[in-house]
Amino acid sequence: MGVMDGQPQSVWTVFYDGRCGICQASKAWIGRREVSAALAWVDSSDEANLAGHPMIDPAKARGRMMLLAPDGTLSGGFDAVVALLGLMPGWRAAAPALSRPPLREIGRNVYRWVAANRHRFGPAPRCADGACRIG
Repeated sequence: MGVMDGQPQSVWTVFYDGRCGICQASKAWIGRREVSAALAWVDSSDEANLAGHPMIDPAKARGRMMLLAPDGTLSGGFDAVVALLGLMPGWRAAAPALSRPPLREIGRNVYRWVAANRHRFGPAPRCADGACRIG
């Protein structure tokens, strides 16, 4: 757990597909940015990792990133990305605009398309053994 201003931070839990190159690259990108909260990363491609998180449906987590806020709020896909941007001082200003129509709907559609097609592009390792199949 990190400390900010001498106070313990609440932990935000990020569920991502560790078998997906795009997902791994996204995790690394976030890891290189300043984040104003502690993040715990959980590889949702291994259902054993989800055992301690009964609020996460493995089938839903397979096709999108999920974010569990300290208050128990769960978001997924594009909404999780926007919530994470809100935790990053360098990107925080983009979050309000991305969370309102029409950008929210456009972002959700783009996210779904990328998630459904992530095996076609992205950094190695490419999605293997059906890792990128959604539902």
